[in-house]
Amino acid sequence: MSETSSCHYQMYMQLGEINSSVRSTSLKELEREMATPQGISTIKAPHLNSTLFMYSPNCRLAIGIKYGEGMKREKFYAKAVNYAGMAGTSVSKVSYWTIAIQVFMDSYLCMLHLTTGILVDFLFIPFVAASFFSFVLVAMFGMRYMLVIWRIQRPERRGRRNRAAAAAAAAAANNTATGASTGAEAAAATTINRATDTMPGGLPLPVQAPRPAAPEPDSPRSDMQALYGRFYWMLIASLVTLYKIAISSTRVQNMMISACALLLFSFWIPQIVRNVIRGSKRGLSLWFVLGMTVTRLVLPIYFYGCPENLMGHEPTKWIWGLVLWIALQVAVLLLQDWLGPRFFIPKKVWLPR
Repeated sequence: MSETSSCHYQMYMQLGEINSSVRSTSLKELEREMATPQGISTIKAPHLNSTLFMYSPNCRLAIGIKYGEGMKREKFYAKAVNYAGMAGTSVSKVSYWTIAIQVFMDSYLCMLHLTTGILVDFLFIPFVAASFFSFVLVAMFGMRYMLVIWRIQRPERRGRRNRAAAAAAAAAANNTATGASTGAEAAAATTINRATDTMPGGLPLPVQAPRPAAPEPDSPRSDMQALYGRFYWMLIASLVTLYKIAISSTRVQNMMISACALLLFSFWIPQIVRNVIRGSKRGLSLWFVLGMTVTRLVLPIYFYGCPENLMGHEPTKWIWGLVLWIALQVAVLLLQDWLGPRFFIPKKVWLPR
């Protein structure tokens, strides 16, 4: 052995005492429940602490710990299971379109910085660096989070489609039943059909059962292709629309820019609607909501509120209306967390499904 590992240690550890008011039977029930969970009610697990002493006779070295805290292995595994279970539940509360709109905004910023850096030589390096960071935010974080939300919420969308298809089939069956003829011509037609729907030996032809609809593929590759394809097609269509706006008159430009800004900065509306539909709250953390709101408002306030901005836009008072609009959305989200997701809807109006 090397000189650095030639010390031999003897370790002595003493577990801390448990409160005398805790009965041994209750402690055994707790140990049994932690080893094999059955869902029974037990006492709260007491704190696990110990005193540790290590001594090396040949190196004449002593190490002591008077009070050390720890966690039982079963409790650690239970915490890990709870964390894994909370991941899917928390994602199911997040609105897909809230994240999608913000990813769209980041993609526009990426292309705006890249285009400006290419057109203006002395701004190339800083604007291309900003474009690169926006691209990383979109491609590595935003799109992946959208994919996770898409996959977690797939059963919910499939259930809505199945219920809609069942309702449509029931309506079609009712229409067919009410539209059936009861006259003699219908009876004669039925007789002819019965005669023709038989085999030469007099046996009826086999009835073909309707084929069930093909299930939606669950492979990650198909999900990624569908999500990325849909996202980039919408991005290209929006870019074409923005180009048409750019070559229009000044009045049309101002109107369309105001409409696009109002639409893009309504990204908390889908989350509010999802909270109402699902009856859930705290889908997004408070710091995330406040942080994203402040950072999203920095650029529009700078370009439309600062008199000496980089692009030379004249300040307009309408920007403060946009600030009030998104502040109202944040206030509704916070009130949904505190007062309930449907606090602004009368009970007589909302009919639970």
